[in-house]
Amino acid sequence: MKLSTLFAVNAVFALIGGLGLLFMPQQIMANYGTNLNEGGKLVTQLFSTVLFGIAIISWLFRNVKDKSAQVAVLWGFVVAHGASFIIAFASVLSGALNQMGWIDIILHGTFAAGFGYYLQKAKT
Repeated sequence: MKLSTLFAVNAVFALIGGLGLLFMPQQIMANYGTNLNEGGKLVTQLFSTVLFGIAIISWLFRNVKDKSAQVAVLWGFVVAHGASFIIAFASVLSGALNQMGWIDIILHGTFAAGFGYYLQKAKT
């Protein structure tokens, strides 16, 4: 997969996730086996705005060729997806999330690996 495609796919997933968490936070999280109180709903909706920002950065960055700029953005996405992978994995193991959590583990792991691959290429 080309880097531009990876950025585009990341943008689409972030946009879809952001829309779902903004407009249906309780329903989305119920699919993962967790219930939200009003504070949880607020935090989930605030997180959705971060996903919108990630979607915009990823979409607009998909054709940038400057290596130093690529390294900066790739580091950010490796850290974001890598940390999300770890948190989702720990949440499934602890029982905080049900088996739907594996979807997040697979997606974030795949994105972290993909962006990590291109980070290594950009640094050489």
